[in-house]
Amino acid sequence: MPPISHGKGMAIPLKLVTKLTNHTMITSPGESIKTIPNKQLFHSSAWIILGSFSSSLFRFIGNLILTRLLFPEAFGLMALMSAFMQGLEMFSDVGIGPSIIQNKRGDDDSFLRTAWTIQVLRGSILWIFSCLLAWPISIIYGQEMILQLLPIIGFNAVLNGFNSTALFTLNRHLQLKKIVIIELVSQLGGLLLAILWAWLQPTVWALVFSGLFSTFIKFALSFSLFPSIRHYFHWESKSASEIFHFGKWIFFSTIFTFIAGQGDRLILGKMISLTELGVYSIAAALASFLILIVQNLSGRIQFPLFSRLANESMQSLRQQLFKSRSWIIGIALFPLIIFVSLGDKIIALLYDQRYHEAAWIFQLLSFGSIGSLFEITLTPIFLAVGNSYRQMLLMLCKALLLIACLFIGGWIHGLYGAVAGIALSNFLFYGVVCYNVKYYDIHPLKLDLGFFSVAFALIIALWTLTHHFP
Repeated sequence: MPPISHGKGMAIPLKLVTKLTNHTMITSPGESIKTIPNKQLFHSSAWIILGSFSSSLFRFIGNLILTRLLFPEAFGLMALMSAFMQGLEMFSDVGIGPSIIQNKRGDDDSFLRTAWTIQVLRGSILWIFSCLLAWPISIIYGQEMILQLLPIIGFNAVLNGFNSTALFTLNRHLQLKKIVIIELVSQLGGLLLAILWAWLQPTVWALVFSGLFSTFIKFALSFSLFPSIRHYFHWESKSASEIFHFGKWIFFSTIFTFIAGQGDRLILGKMISLTELGVYSIAAALASFLILIVQNLSGRIQFPLFSRLANESMQSLRQQLFKSRSWIIGIALFPLIIFVSLGDKIIALLYDQRYHEAAWIFQLLSFGSIGSLFEITLTPIFLAVGNSYRQMLLMLCKALLLIACLFIGGWIHGLYGAVAGIALSNFLFYGVVCYNVKYYDIHPLKLDLGFFSVAFALIIALWTLTHHFP
């Protein structure tokens, strides 16, 4: 995988997860429904935490090494291409993975083979679109190299399309050890190739082919999860209808999620140079470090468990949501305080002179991540209760806020204003989420104001101590 990645979500701490014992789930294909034991929940959470931290560590070390071998332009160009590919992926998302996890027939062979067929077709269509879009995108951004880059990067979609559905089956049953190992092995393989290639030939192709190699490793290893599952093209109308019906709002939601998550790079790519975009991408990757970990825990643990809890008792869901948010925010705020207060010193210590301009961007985006932290620990409630329509509307609102704040900030004060606008949009969206969760009798504002007040005071104190005293 290329070393630039972003995302958002929610997590459940280990102490809390071990208390969630009154849920039923099939623990492996073919077994009857039974209670999930404490041990399985603990191990699943432990593997996700281990995988998230290891993945972030690999990405961090990879960034440090590759920034010394490559120029900022390479990261800017790769960030632009990655944003377009994520856009294609998300614009065609029909919720195949969540459908397998959520559907009662998620272990049925006919359902899985139909899902796999849709997945393969989708990946192939994405690659065709990446080839067709290469020329107009190269014209828009004035970069002829995009003509070569985008079709090759787009082939990742084909490989991902052929991945075994066992990746989703194991997630469905909270058997996450193999998934985490495969993802770490594929990431590490891609990173080693990127470093070797960049050392021998320091060009953007080091990032391009390392990403392709990482995707190939994951594709190959995915079939080692359940060798007994035979994948071949199959179409059952009932299964296809269920997948598309479940994914209709997810389709729109992911479009808006893409705009909210990658719109900054696409817009800034037209406003600033590739060198500046590369520096921005490095800062954004560092600022999203904790958000990525929270997102991974959310998708792998929170979604399967809290969906069942919502079906049993909304009061229980509220209590567990409150507890989990307290743990997550309390733990994640401390490193964010460090990033905001000492971001300039961290960048100066880790990166060479070419990337020092990332310091103020890193600090501003890290401050915005505090707003994201408050928000992403609330938004999973909507999918947990099955309200994908409201989730879609919220993602639309988030995308509009990002674009509006970015453009207004850029108009007022150039790049500085644009980055400040991006950070501000996270806090504005948090306010929108707070208003919407009141529908479920959830009132987080008092708790969050307490956390924010403490964090802001510590940021001011730490910044003063480190910048005004010898």
